[in-house]
Amino acid sequence: ILAPAPAMASVLEVVQAAAEATTGAADAEAAAAPAPRRSAGAVPANVPGVVRSPRPAPRPEDVVARAAASPVEIALASASVAAAPAVREVAAGQVPVGTRLVQLGAYDSVEVARAAWTELSSRFEEILEGKDRVIEKAQSGGKTFYRLRAMGFADLSDARRFCSALAAGQAACIPVVTR
Repeated sequence: ILAPAPAMASVLEVVQAAAEATTGAADAEAAAAPAPRRSAGAVPANVPGVVRSPRPAPRPEDVVARAAASPVEIALASASVAAAPAVREVAAGQVPVGTRLVQLGAYDSVEVARAAWTELSSRFEEILEGKDRVIEKAQSGGKTFYRLRAMGFADLSDARRFCSALAAGQAACIPVVTR
């Protein structure tokens, strides 16, 4: 029966020999003293490299608090968010010609368009803040549909930046100008 070769021990011996060769005469005496017993994968401190592995930053307190929150607390927090100020809806006929808008979709009914606004405003709360909702009735090919649009842009560039932010979040958006 063959005994397994102590591969790790020989690696450590080579590393220690290399360290002794580079330390000088003063350190040779210290290296001659019996080395403390190390675990199989330990590397001596005098070998160049990473001395200590960086630790990840501690989790923010709000993340820890949310993780510890009960489902009831989470539901109550969601209800308070849902109680946000009402959305201002502007009638399509009251929008002046030349106004910059963005179209967020076209839907089969006014109710479905409003529900889509609610879903978008929950996903993009900060982006939609301060924007007014416009739902315009339109017909094409004998079919009636309702365009969901947002109003409140300084210029066409502002509307394009808005659409870029929504597109980054996988939402449809087209800048338009009323005629």
